Amino acid sequence: MRPPEPRTLLCAAVVLTVAAVFAAGMTRLWLGLDLAVHAHWLPACPFLSLTGVPCPGCGTTRALLLLGQLELASAFRANPAAPLLLVAMAVWAARPRRVRARLRETTAAVALSAVLGLWIAENLV
Repeated sequence: MRPPEPRTLLCAAVVLTVAAVFAAGMTRLWLGLDLAVHAHWLPACPFLSLTGVPCPGCGTTRALLLLGQLELASAFRANPAAPLLLVAMAVWAARPRRVRARLRETTAAVALSAVLGLWIAENLV
C-alpha cells in the first residue's frame, strides 16, 4: 500500500480544520458551550514558550473557534489573519475543477503574506 500524497494529506487537514470551525459553532449553538473561553486544554505555543515572542500563528486556534461561533470582533482580536486563513483553507479544499490552480496559489500567497505582515506589525510596532 502506497502512502498518501502530500497534496491529499493537505486537503484532508484543511477539510478537517474547516469542519472543526463549523463544529465549534454548532457546539455553541446546540450546547451553549463557548470553546474559545474554555480553551485551556489547547497546547501552549512552543515558540512563545521558548522565545517569549508570539509566533505568527499565535491566537489562530482561538480565533478559528471564535469564527465558528460568529464572534468576528473577538476573532480579529485573537489573530487578525485568521478569517483570511479560513477563506484560504476553504479555497484550498475546493475541488480543482471548481477552483483554478492559479486562484488557489494566489489565495495561499495572500494568506501567508497577511499572517507574516500582521505578525511583523504587531511585534515591531
